[in-house]
Amino acid sequence: MASRKAPVRHTCPDIDELLKRVKSIQSSIKNIESLARQIEHSENEDIKSDIMYHVSQIDHDIWMFDDKLEELRNSNEGLRNWGNELVEELEELENQLE
Repeated sequence: MASRKAPVRHTCPDIDELLKRVKSIQSSIKNIESLARQIEHSENEDIKSDIMYHVSQIDHDIWMFDDKLEELRNSNEGLRNWGNELVEELEELENQLE
């Protein structure tokens, strides 16, 4: 009987690392946002609003990325569990044949 493994390796550590990076980016964005609010004198008010708009868009996109990574984590876990169940079922059937 050959050794069998789940069809998807454990990806949670990779996802954890990406989530840590996302949180760092979010923190940087909040700092930029805070600095942009502190600008007291600007020749063009549109500059401030443009900065705030872009920071807001980046922050939104990162939150979406964060949510998608969690969905991926859950999907991978489901696939791994399904694969492990199939391996167990296959081993049981092989044992019945012996």
